[in-house]
Amino acid sequence: MELSEIFSNIEQMYNIYGEKFGLMNPRFIKNDNYQITWLNHISNEKFDTYEEYYFWAYENLQYSFSLQDDSLVQFFFEGQKCGKKLPVNKGSMAYLPNPYSYSEYFRFDIDLDNEKDYDHPSYHAHFGYRAKDVRFTLYKYPMPTEFLKLIQFLHYGISIENYSKEKFWENLSDRKIKFNHYLDFQ
Repeated sequence: MELSEIFSNIEQMYNIYGEKFGLMNPRFIKNDNYQITWLNHISNEKFDTYEEYYFWAYENLQYSFSLQDDSLVQFFFEGQKCGKKLPVNKGSMAYLPNPYSYSEYFRFDIDLDNEKDYDHPSYHAHFGYRAKDVRFTLYKYPMPTEFLKLIQFLHYGISIENYSKEKFWENLSDRKIKFNHYLDFQ
């Protein structure tokens, strides 16, 4: 997937689903360092609790979108120049729920440079803020629109009619990555 495809997907998501899904305060940008991030991005800091992290992100505007209940969505992708192309080699999509809600933080990561059979799959998810070393393999990595659909389903009760199959990276079997378990979006 190319960086420009991801950015276009985020723009479309905001334009198409913005009102329906309560996307507010769009701060996403594509910068000169071959990254999709948010305005005035600050490198991730370490915090003892999720609440500390959430309030730091909220107060320092460290998100791509906010939602109507003050939950946050972060999109971060890096591309690597390859001739005229700019394929994505790393990325992260995170849902930071308002700490006063009954929702949990989760993050989907993609890391094509550091993938290792069984140990560090190319696509993986972390559930819970302190679950850095606990990775659940994702069979396919979703585009931002599909990630947003999952947030809407899990946390806001909006049913998913279907996922757009063309809005995923190639699956792990096609990448020839070995894994023990996986989560799949059908």
